[in-house]
Amino acid sequence: MKLAQQRIIRFTLLVEASLVAISLVWASSRALMPPLVPTWNEIGWGLVFVAPLVFVNLLLFGPLANSFVILKRCQLFRDQVLVPLALQLDITSALIVSISAGIGEELFFRYMLQTEFGIFIASLLFAVLHFGPIIVNYYFIASIYLLFGLYFGAIFAATGSIWTAVITHAVYDFVALCYLKRVHLRQVTGQNTAPV
Repeated sequence: MKLAQQRIIRFTLLVEASLVAISLVWASSRALMPPLVPTWNEIGWGLVFVAPLVFVNLLLFGPLANSFVILKRCQLFRDQVLVPLALQLDITSALIVSISAGIGEELFFRYMLQTEFGIFIASLLFAVLHFGPIIVNYYFIASIYLLFGLYFGAIFAATGSIWTAVITHAVYDFVALCYLKRVHLRQVTGQNTAPV
């Protein structure tokens, strides 16, 4: 395993485990403990809700981003941030990062913040905390993350299931990382297929 890959995994696990710990302490103080395992129904709906996110991702960060001036910022973000991250991960590490993000972020932003402060505040903080101080360089992308946060929040609100939102988030992240790596490697090598 590459050193950069190990650092990404360690950092992700540290951040997401911290969010889980905060969420569980907060939930226990409010008697809001989440269910420990998802049902098959929650898994199924979680997978269904991935499709619109994949479609939006393809529109904003796929080949279309190269064709429209308005999407230039999406192209830059894809090429400067997302692709370098995806290239550092193999399929196992991409899965670890995706599952960790799905669990940690959905427990914290949706299950706790959204329950306490509402969908907009939770989604706004979801967007802001993904970028920190560099948000001034990526305000357009942060607004897309705000919409993604609202989408995850709407899933939680509509289904009443944090696990549906967790599964949607984790599977979407995994698909996006694998797609970005595969497409980049295909472009570099000029092949039709590339290993993840």
